[in-house]
Amino acid sequence: MFRTVFLLIACITNYMTLAQIQFNKALVLNPESIMQLTSQNNGRIKAAYFKSEAAKSNFKLFEREYTSFNPLVLNGNYNTNADHINQAETSIGMEKEFFDGSSVGVYSGSINGWGQGPENINTQYIESKVSFPLFTSNRKLSRLIKRTFEENELYSAKLDYVNAVRENILNALEMYYDFVPRYKMLKMYEKYKYSILSLINNDSLRNRTNDIRQLMAETNSLQSDITNFEITVNSLRINMQRWMNVDSILFEQVQPIFLDFSKATYLGEFYINAPSDSIICKALKNDTEFKVLQLMRANAEEKKKMAQRGKWDIFLNLGTRYNLYDMQAGNNYSKYWLATSGIQIKRFDQKTLDFTVQKALSDIASIESTISDRKKEISTEVTIRKETLLKKQEQLLNTNKSLEIWLQNYSIKLKAFIAGTESADNLLQAFRSMVNTEKSWYEQENNYFDTIRDLDYVCGVYFEYLNIDLNN
Repeated sequence: MFRTVFLLIACITNYMTLAQIQFNKALVLNPESIMQLTSQNNGRIKAAYFKSEAAKSNFKLFEREYTSFNPLVLNGNYNTNADHINQAETSIGMEKEFFDGSSVGVYSGSINGWGQGPENINTQYIESKVSFPLFTSNRKLSRLIKRTFEENELYSAKLDYVNAVRENILNALEMYYDFVPRYKMLKMYEKYKYSILSLINNDSLRNRTNDIRQLMAETNSLQSDITNFEITVNSLRINMQRWMNVDSILFEQVQPIFLDFSKATYLGEFYINAPSDSIICKALKNDTEFKVLQLMRANAEEKKKMAQRGKWDIFLNLGTRYNLYDMQAGNNYSKYWLATSGIQIKRFDQKTLDFTVQKALSDIASIESTISDRKKEISTEVTIRKETLLKKQEQLLNTNKSLEIWLQNYSIKLKAFIAGTESADNLLQAFRSMVNTEKSWYEQENNYFDTIRDLDYVCGVYFEYLNIDLNN
Protein backbone atom coordinates (compact mmCIF):
# COMPACT_ATOMS: atom_id res chain seq x y z
CA MET A 1 0.00 0.00 0.00
CA PHE A 2 2.69 2.50 1.03
CA ARG A 3 4.78 1.49 -1.99
CA THR A 4 1.85 2.17 -4.30
CA VAL A 5 1.21 5.60 -2.75
CA PHE A 6 4.92 6.45 -2.96
CA LEU A 7 5.08 5.49 -6.66
CA LEU A 8 1.95 7.53 -7.36
CA ILE A 9 3.43 10.61 -5.69
CA ALA A 10 6.71 10.09 -7.55
CA CYS A 11 4.89 9.87 -10.89
CA ILE A 12 2.89 13.04 -10.20
CA THR A 13 6.02 14.89 -9.10
CA ASN A 14 7.91 13.71 -12.16
CA TYR A 15 5.06 14.80 -14.42
CA MET A 16 4.97 18.27 -12.81
CA THR A 17 8.74 18.57 -13.16
CA LEU A 18 8.63 17.62 -16.84
CA ALA A 19 5.81 20.09 -17.43
CA GLN A 20 7.83 22.82 -15.81
CA ILE A 21 10.91 22.03 -17.92
CA GLN A 22 8.79 22.02 -21.10
CA PHE A 23 7.44 25.44 -20.15
CA ASN A 24 10.96 26.69 -19.46
CA LYS A 25 12.09 25.63 -22.94
CA ALA A 26 9.79 28.27 -24.39
CA LEU A 27 11.53 30.98 -22.36
CA VAL A 28 14.22 33.29 -23.66
CA LEU A 29 17.24 32.91 -21.39
CA ASN A 30 18.63 36.27 -20.35
CA PRO A 31 20.12 37.41 -17.02
CA GLU A 32 16.68 38.08 -15.49
CA SER A 33 15.10 34.73 -16.45
CA ILE A 34 18.28 32.89 -15.41
CA MET A 35 18.08 34.50 -11.95
CA GLN A 36 14.43 33.49 -11.66
CA LEU A 37 14.90 29.90 -12.84
CA THR A 38 18.00 29.33 -10.72
CA SER A 39 16.33 30.66 -7.57
CA GLN A 40 13.30 28.42 -8.20
CA ASN A 41 15.03 25.21 -9.32
CA ASN A 42 18.52 25.06 -7.81
CA GLY A 43 18.66 22.33 -5.17
CA ARG A 44 21.17 24.06 -2.93
CA ILE A 45 19.10 27.24 -2.85
CA LYS A 46 15.98 25.24 -1.98
CA ALA A 47 17.79 23.39 0.81
CA ALA A 48 19.15 26.64 2.27
CA TYR A 49 15.71 28.27 2.01
CA PHE A 50 13.96 25.50 3.94
CA LYS A 51 16.74 25.53 6.52
CA SER A 52 16.21 29.26 6.92
CA GLU A 53 12.44 28.76 7.28
CA ALA A 54 13.05 26.09 9.92
CA ALA A 55 15.32 28.45 11.87
CA LYS A 56 12.69 31.20 11.56
CA SER A 57 10.00 28.88 12.93
CA ASN A 58 12.30 27.80 15.75
CA PHE A 59 12.93 31.42 16.70
CA LYS A 60 9.20 32.20 16.64
CA LEU A 61 8.64 29.18 18.88
CA PHE A 62 11.23 30.51 21.33
CA GLU A 63 9.59 33.95 21.45
CA ARG A 64 6.17 32.35 21.73
CA GLU A 65 7.26 30.55 24.87
CA TYR A 66 7.95 33.90 26.55
CA THR A 67 5.01 35.79 25.04
CA SER A 68 2.46 33.06 25.36
CA PHE A 69 -1.30 33.33 25.64
CA ASN A 70 -2.74 30.67 27.91
CA PRO A 71 -6.45 30.29 27.10
CA LEU A 72 -7.04 27.94 30.02
CA VAL A 73 -5.51 28.33 33.47
CA LEU A 74 -7.00 26.13 36.17
CA ASN A 75 -5.94 26.61 39.81
CA GLY A 76 -7.06 24.70 42.88
CA ASN A 77 -5.98 24.41 46.51
CA TYR A 78 -7.24 22.85 49.69
CA ASN A 79 -6.44 23.83 53.31
CA THR A 80 -7.25 22.15 56.60
CA ASN A 81 -6.07 22.56 60.20
CA ALA A 82 -6.15 20.91 63.60
CA ASP A 83 -9.56 22.49 64.36
CA HIS A 84 -11.06 20.57 61.46
CA ILE A 85 -11.73 23.74 59.54
CA ASN A 86 -11.52 23.08 55.79
CA GLN A 87 -11.36 25.44 52.86
CA ALA A 88 -11.10 24.77 49.11
CA GLU A 89 -10.63 27.29 46.32
CA THR A 90 -10.80 26.71 42.57
CA SER A 91 -10.48 29.20 39.72
CA ILE A 92 -10.46 29.10 35.94
CA GLY A 93 -9.30 31.82 33.59
CA MET A 94 -6.81 32.94 30.96
CA GLU A 95 -3.41 34.68 31.03
CA LYS A 96 -1.15 36.59 28.66
CA GLU A 97 2.60 36.88 29.32
CA PHE A 98 5.00 39.35 27.67
CA PHE A 99 8.71 39.15 26.92
CA ASP A 100 9.74 41.54 29.70
CA GLY A 101 7.97 39.40 32.30
CA SER A 102 4.75 41.40 32.43
CA SER A 103 1.52 39.44 32.63
CA VAL A 104 -2.23 40.03 32.71
CA GLY A 105 -4.96 37.58 33.57
CA VAL A 106 -8.71 37.30 34.22
CA TYR A 107 -10.30 34.52 36.28
CA SER A 108 -13.55 33.24 37.68
CA GLY A 109 -13.56 31.13 40.83
CA SER A 110 -15.21 29.93 43.99
CA ILE A 111 -14.25 29.50 47.67
CA ASN A 112 -15.94 26.93 49.86
CA GLY A 113 -15.31 26.53 53.60
CA TRP A 114 -16.82 24.09 56.02
CA GLY A 115 -16.23 23.16 59.59
CA GLN A 116 -17.62 24.63 62.80
CA GLY A 117 -19.89 27.72 62.97
CA PRO A 118 -18.95 30.80 60.98
CA GLU A 119 -16.30 28.99 58.93
CA ASN A 120 -19.00 27.71 56.57
CA ILE A 121 -18.64 29.96 53.53
CA ASN A 122 -19.56 29.90 49.84
CA THR A 123 -18.15 32.63 47.58
CA GLN A 124 -18.36 33.06 43.80
CA TYR A 125 -16.08 35.77 42.31
CA ILE A 126 -14.39 37.21 39.24
CA GLU A 127 -10.97 38.85 39.40
CA SER A 128 -8.16 40.31 37.30
CA LYS A 129 -4.42 40.50 37.92
CA VAL A 130 -1.68 42.62 36.35
CA SER A 131 2.06 42.34 36.95
CA PHE A 132 4.74 44.50 35.31
CA PRO A 133 8.32 45.64 35.94
CA LEU A 134 9.20 49.07 37.25
CA PHE A 135 12.20 50.89 35.67
CA THR A 136 14.01 47.79 34.40
CA SER A 137 13.81 44.03 34.58
CA ASN A 138 16.59 41.54 35.15
CA ARG A 139 14.14 38.92 33.97
CA LYS A 140 14.05 40.60 30.57
CA LEU A 141 17.86 40.75 30.51
CA SER A 142 18.18 37.01 31.12
CA ARG A 143 15.61 36.31 28.42
CA LEU A 144 17.35 38.68 26.03
CA ILE A 145 20.62 36.80 26.53
CA LYS A 146 18.87 33.53 25.75
CA ARG A 147 17.25 35.08 22.70
CA THR A 148 20.67 36.12 21.39
CA PHE A 149 21.68 32.48 21.00
CA GLU A 150 18.47 31.73 19.13
CA GLU A 151 18.97 34.79 16.91
CA ASN A 152 22.49 33.67 16.05
CA GLU A 153 21.05 30.40 14.71
CA LEU A 154 18.48 32.38 12.72
CA TYR A 155 21.08 34.79 11.33
CA SER A 156 23.42 31.94 10.43
CA ALA A 157 20.68 30.11 8.51
CA LYS A 158 19.64 33.34 6.78
CA LEU A 159 23.21 34.08 5.75
CA ASP A 160 23.54 30.55 4.40
CA TYR A 161 20.40 31.08 2.31
CA VAL A 162 21.56 34.46 1.00
CA ASN A 163 24.99 33.03 0.16
CA ALA A 164 23.36 30.08 -1.61
CA VAL A 165 21.28 32.48 -3.73
CA ARG A 166 24.28 34.66 -4.54
CA GLU A 167 26.77 31.86 -5.26
CA ASN A 168 24.51 29.69 -7.39
CA ILE A 169 23.07 32.57 -9.41
CA LEU A 170 26.62 33.86 -9.84
CA ASN A 171 27.67 30.48 -11.22
CA ALA A 172 24.69 30.32 -13.59
CA LEU A 173 25.32 33.86 -14.86
CA GLU A 174 29.02 33.11 -15.23
CA MET A 175 28.11 30.32 -17.66
CA TYR A 176 25.74 32.66 -19.52
CA TYR A 177 28.21 35.54 -19.81
CA ASP A 178 30.91 33.11 -21.00
CA PHE A 179 28.53 31.39 -23.41
CA VAL A 180 27.30 34.52 -25.22
CA PRO A 181 30.65 35.79 -26.59
CA ARG A 182 31.97 32.29 -27.31
CA TYR A 183 28.84 31.44 -29.25
CA LYS A 184 29.44 34.62 -31.24
CA MET A 185 33.00 33.42 -31.90
CA LEU A 186 31.67 30.08 -33.11
CA LYS A 187 29.29 31.80 -35.52
CA MET A 188 32.08 34.15 -36.60
CA TYR A 189 34.39 31.28 -37.56
CA GLU A 190 31.53 29.55 -39.39
CA LYS A 191 30.77 32.76 -41.29
CA TYR A 192 34.37 33.31 -42.33
CA LYS A 193 34.81 29.66 -43.30
CA TYR A 194 31.84 29.87 -45.65
CA SER A 195 33.11 33.20 -47.01
CA ILE A 196 36.43 31.52 -47.95
CA LEU A 197 34.57 28.57 -49.49
CA SER A 198 32.48 31.03 -51.48
CA LEU A 199 35.66 32.75 -52.63
CA ILE A 200 37.13 29.40 -53.77
CA ASN A 201 34.10 28.89 -55.99
CA ASN A 202 34.51 32.32 -57.56
CA ASP A 203 34.98 32.11 -61.34
CA SER A 204 38.10 34.28 -61.21
CA LEU A 205 39.96 31.53 -59.28
CA ARG A 206 39.15 28.72 -61.71
CA ASN A 207 42.72 28.31 -62.96
CA ARG A 208 44.58 29.54 -59.86
CA THR A 209 45.44 26.18 -58.28
CA ASN A 210 48.01 27.43 -55.75
CA ASP A 211 45.69 30.13 -54.47
CA ILE A 212 42.88 27.61 -54.06
CA ARG A 213 45.22 25.26 -52.18
CA GLN A 214 46.14 28.04 -49.72
CA LEU A 215 42.50 29.00 -49.24
CA MET A 216 41.51 25.37 -48.60
CA ALA A 217 44.25 25.11 -45.97
CA GLU A 218 42.77 28.20 -44.31
CA THR A 219 39.30 26.63 -44.21
CA ASN A 220 40.77 23.55 -42.51
CA SER A 221 42.32 25.79 -39.87
CA LEU A 222 38.98 27.56 -39.40
CA GLN A 223 37.20 24.21 -39.07
CA SER A 224 39.60 23.29 -36.26
CA ASP A 225 38.66 26.53 -34.44
CA ILE A 226 34.99 25.80 -35.06
CA THR A 227 35.32 22.34 -33.49
CA ASN A 228 37.06 23.78 -30.42
CA PHE A 229 34.34 26.38 -29.90
CA GLU A 230 31.59 23.80 -30.42
CA ILE A 231 33.09 21.84 -27.53
CA THR A 232 33.38 25.00 -25.41
CA VAL A 233 29.84 26.33 -25.95
CA ASN A 234 28.33 22.89 -25.43
CA SER A 235 30.21 22.54 -22.14
CA LEU A 236 28.99 25.98 -21.04
CA ARG A 237 25.42 25.11 -22.02
CA ILE A 238 25.50 21.91 -19.96
CA ASN A 239 26.97 23.74 -16.97
CA MET A 240 24.26 26.39 -17.27
CA GLN A 241 21.68 23.58 -17.15
CA ARG A 242 23.36 22.20 -14.04
CA TRP A 243 23.19 25.49 -12.08
CA MET A 244 19.64 26.22 -13.24
CA ASN A 245 18.67 22.59 -12.55
CA VAL A 246 16.81 22.08 -15.84
CA ASP A 247 17.02 19.07 -18.14
CA SER A 248 18.05 20.83 -21.32
CA ILE A 249 18.72 24.23 -22.87
CA LEU A 250 18.49 24.92 -26.57
CA PHE A 251 21.10 27.13 -28.20
CA GLU A 252 18.40 29.33 -29.71
CA GLN A 253 16.94 29.94 -26.25
CA VAL A 254 19.99 31.88 -25.08
CA GLN A 255 19.51 35.58 -25.75
CA PRO A 256 22.59 37.26 -27.23
CA ILE A 257 23.90 40.58 -25.94
CA PHE A 258 24.89 43.34 -28.35
CA LEU A 259 26.97 46.12 -26.87
CA ASP A 260 26.45 49.58 -28.35
CA PHE A 261 27.89 52.30 -26.16
CA SER A 262 26.38 54.99 -28.40
CA LYS A 263 22.88 54.13 -27.18
CA ALA A 264 21.29 55.69 -24.10
CA THR A 265 21.01 52.34 -22.32
CA TYR A 266 23.28 49.34 -22.58
CA LEU A 267 24.47 46.52 -20.34
CA GLY A 268 26.48 48.01 -17.48
CA GLU A 269 25.34 51.58 -18.15
CA PHE A 270 24.49 52.14 -14.45
CA TYR A 271 27.93 51.03 -13.26
CA ILE A 272 29.65 53.13 -15.95
CA ASN A 273 27.83 56.39 -15.24
CA ALA A 274 26.88 56.18 -11.53
CA PRO A 275 29.33 57.61 -8.96
CA SER A 276 31.21 55.03 -6.92
CA ASP A 277 29.51 56.26 -3.72
CA SER A 278 26.07 55.48 -5.18
CA ILE A 279 27.15 51.97 -6.15
CA ILE A 280 28.66 51.41 -2.68
CA CYS A 281 25.42 52.56 -1.01
CA LYS A 282 23.47 50.15 -3.23
CA ALA A 283 25.82 47.31 -2.26
CA LEU A 284 25.53 48.07 1.47
CA LYS A 285 21.75 48.31 1.19
CA ASN A 286 21.57 44.78 -0.24
CA ASP A 287 24.36 43.25 1.84
CA THR A 288 22.87 40.80 4.34
CA GLU A 289 26.06 40.44 6.35
CA PHE A 290 26.09 44.21 6.92
CA LYS A 291 22.42 44.16 7.99
CA VAL A 292 22.98 41.24 10.37
CA LEU A 293 25.98 42.95 11.94
CA GLN A 294 23.89 46.07 12.58
CA LEU A 295 21.18 43.98 14.26
CA MET A 296 23.79 42.20 16.39
CA ARG A 297 25.25 45.54 17.45
CA ALA A 298 21.78 46.84 18.42
CA ASN A 299 21.17 43.70 20.51
CA ALA A 300 24.55 44.05 22.22
CA GLU A 301 23.81 47.71 23.01
CA GLU A 302 20.48 46.76 24.54
CA LYS A 303 22.10 44.02 26.64
CA LYS A 304 24.72 46.48 27.86
CA LYS A 305 22.10 49.05 28.91
CA MET A 306 19.94 46.45 30.62
CA ALA A 307 22.90 44.92 32.45
CA GLN A 308 23.97 48.35 33.70
CA ARG A 309 20.47 48.93 35.10
CA GLY A 310 19.49 45.33 35.75
CA LYS A 311 20.76 44.72 39.29
CA TRP A 312 17.19 45.14 40.56
CA ASP A 313 14.14 43.14 39.55
CA ILE A 314 11.18 45.22 40.76
CA PHE A 315 7.69 44.04 39.85
CA LEU A 316 4.44 45.72 40.78
CA ASN A 317 1.39 43.49 41.18
CA LEU A 318 -2.15 44.89 40.94
CA GLY A 319 -5.43 43.07 41.21
CA THR A 320 -9.13 43.49 41.75
CA ARG A 321 -11.84 41.04 42.79
CA TYR A 322 -15.61 41.28 42.71
CA ASN A 323 -17.71 38.80 44.70
CA LEU A 324 -20.82 37.88 42.75
CA TYR A 325 -22.15 35.70 45.59
CA ASP A 326 -20.81 35.50 49.12
CA MET A 327 -22.47 33.61 51.99
CA GLN A 328 -20.62 33.32 55.31
CA ALA A 329 -22.36 31.69 58.30
CA GLY A 330 -25.76 32.55 56.83
CA ASN A 331 -24.90 36.20 56.15
CA ASN A 332 -25.01 37.55 52.59
CA TYR A 333 -21.99 39.68 51.56
CA SER A 334 -22.67 39.56 47.83
CA LYS A 335 -21.70 42.36 45.40
CA TYR A 336 -18.57 43.08 47.35
CA TRP A 337 -15.32 44.18 45.70
CA LEU A 338 -11.77 44.61 46.83
CA ALA A 339 -8.46 45.76 45.31
CA THR A 340 -4.97 44.43 45.97
CA SER A 341 -1.49 45.68 45.28
CA GLY A 342 1.94 44.37 46.01
CA ILE A 343 5.57 44.69 45.07
CA GLN A 344 8.36 42.16 44.53
CA ILE A 345 11.97 43.27 44.85
CA LYS A 346 14.97 41.12 44.03
CA ARG A 347 18.61 42.22 43.87
CA PHE A 348 21.06 40.30 41.67
CA ASP A 349 24.76 39.60 41.99
CA GLN A 350 26.67 42.67 40.79
CA LYS A 351 29.64 40.60 39.57
CA THR A 352 27.39 38.63 37.25
CA LEU A 353 26.04 41.86 35.81
CA ASP A 354 29.56 43.27 35.46
CA PHE A 355 30.59 40.23 33.42
CA THR A 356 27.50 40.71 31.24
CA VAL A 357 28.42 44.37 30.66
CA GLN A 358 32.02 43.45 29.82
CA LYS A 359 30.90 40.81 27.35
CA ALA A 360 28.45 43.23 25.72
CA LEU A 361 31.19 45.88 25.38
CA SER A 362 33.54 43.32 23.83
CA ASP A 363 30.80 42.18 21.46
CA ILE A 364 30.09 45.79 20.44
CA ALA A 365 33.78 46.50 19.80
CA SER A 366 34.14 43.31 17.76
CA ILE A 367 30.99 43.98 15.72
CA GLU A 368 31.96 47.61 15.04
CA SER A 369 35.37 46.49 13.81
CA THR A 370 33.73 43.91 11.55
CA ILE A 371 31.24 46.48 10.23
CA SER A 372 34.08 48.90 9.47
CA ASP A 373 36.04 46.17 7.70
CA ARG A 374 32.95 45.08 5.74
CA LYS A 375 32.39 48.65 4.54
CA LYS A 376 36.01 48.88 3.42
CA GLU A 377 35.78 45.48 1.73
CA ILE A 378 32.68 46.45 -0.27
CA SER A 379 34.10 49.90 -1.06
CA THR A 380 37.33 48.35 -2.33
CA GLU A 381 35.53 45.74 -4.44
CA VAL A 382 33.23 48.32 -6.02
CA THR A 383 36.07 50.79 -6.71
CA ILE A 384 38.30 48.16 -8.33
CA ARG A 385 35.52 46.69 -10.47
CA LYS A 386 34.18 50.09 -11.59
CA GLU A 387 37.67 51.17 -12.68
CA THR A 388 38.12 47.82 -14.43
CA LEU A 389 34.79 48.25 -16.21
CA LEU A 390 35.76 51.72 -17.45
CA LYS A 391 39.05 50.35 -18.78
CA LYS A 392 37.25 47.45 -20.46
CA GLN A 393 34.84 49.88 -22.11
CA GLU A 394 37.76 51.96 -23.38
CA GLN A 395 39.47 48.81 -24.62
CA LEU A 396 36.34 47.69 -26.49
CA LEU A 397 35.94 51.08 -28.15
CA ASN A 398 39.57 51.04 -29.34
CA THR A 399 39.33 47.45 -30.57
CA ASN A 400 36.14 48.29 -32.44
CA LYS A 401 37.98 51.07 -34.27
CA SER A 402 40.79 48.65 -35.14
CA LEU A 403 38.26 46.11 -36.38
CA GLU A 404 36.68 48.68 -38.71
CA ILE A 405 40.11 49.40 -40.20
CA TRP A 406 40.90 45.70 -40.67
CA LEU A 407 37.50 45.11 -42.29
CA GLN A 408 38.22 47.91 -44.76
CA ASN A 409 41.73 46.62 -45.38
CA TYR A 410 40.49 43.07 -46.04
CA SER A 411 37.77 44.37 -48.37
CA ILE A 412 40.43 46.20 -50.44
CA LYS A 413 42.72 43.15 -50.47
CA LEU A 414 39.82 40.89 -51.44
CA LYS A 415 38.86 43.01 -54.46
CA ALA A 416 42.49 43.11 -55.55
CA PHE A 417 42.86 39.34 -55.07
CA ILE A 418 39.79 38.60 -57.18
CA ALA A 419 41.16 40.93 -59.82
CA GLY A 420 44.44 38.99 -59.75
CA THR A 421 46.57 41.92 -58.53
CA GLU A 422 47.05 40.67 -54.94
CA SER A 423 48.67 37.46 -53.72
CA ALA A 424 46.91 34.84 -51.58
CA ASP A 425 49.55 35.32 -48.84
CA ASN A 426 48.76 39.00 -48.48
CA LEU A 427 45.02 38.34 -48.60
CA LEU A 428 45.21 35.66 -45.91
CA GLN A 429 47.44 37.84 -43.75
CA ALA A 430 44.81 40.61 -43.86
CA PHE A 431 42.07 38.00 -43.32
CA ARG A 432 43.76 36.60 -40.20
CA SER A 433 44.36 40.07 -38.77
CA MET A 434 40.67 40.84 -39.25
CA VAL A 435 39.54 37.53 -37.68
CA ASN A 436 41.94 37.83 -34.74
CA THR A 437 40.85 41.41 -34.05
CA GLU A 438 37.19 40.40 -34.05
CA LYS A 439 38.01 37.46 -31.79
CA SER A 440 39.90 39.82 -29.50
CA TRP A 441 36.81 42.07 -29.38
CA TYR A 442 34.64 39.14 -28.24
CA GLU A 443 37.22 38.15 -25.62
CA GLN A 444 37.26 41.70 -24.28
CA GLU A 445 33.46 41.68 -24.35
CA ASN A 446 33.59 38.52 -22.23
CA ASN A 447 35.83 40.31 -19.70
CA TYR A 448 33.41 43.26 -19.69
CA PHE A 449 30.51 40.88 -18.96
CA ASP A 450 32.52 39.21 -16.18
CA THR A 451 33.09 42.56 -14.49
CA ILE A 452 29.36 43.35 -14.61
CA ARG A 453 28.65 39.90 -13.22
CA ASP A 454 30.97 40.61 -10.29
CA LEU A 455 29.43 44.04 -9.65
CA ASP A 456 25.94 42.50 -9.68
CA TYR A 457 27.20 39.98 -7.13
CA VAL A 458 28.68 42.65 -4.84
CA CYS A 459 25.62 44.91 -5.15
CA GLY A 460 23.16 42.05 -4.56
CA VAL A 461 20.92 42.98 -7.51
CA TYR A 462 19.53 39.43 -7.43
CA PHE A 463 17.48 40.23 -4.32
CA GLU A 464 15.93 43.34 -5.85
CA TYR A 465 14.92 41.52 -9.01
CA LEU A 466 13.64 38.43 -7.17
CA ASN A 467 11.81 40.54 -4.53
CA ILE A 468 13.62 38.79 -1.69
CA ASP A 469 13.17 40.86 1.46
CA LEU A 470 16.43 40.78 3.39
CA ASN A 471 14.71 42.11 6.53
CA ASN A 472 12.46 39.07 6.97
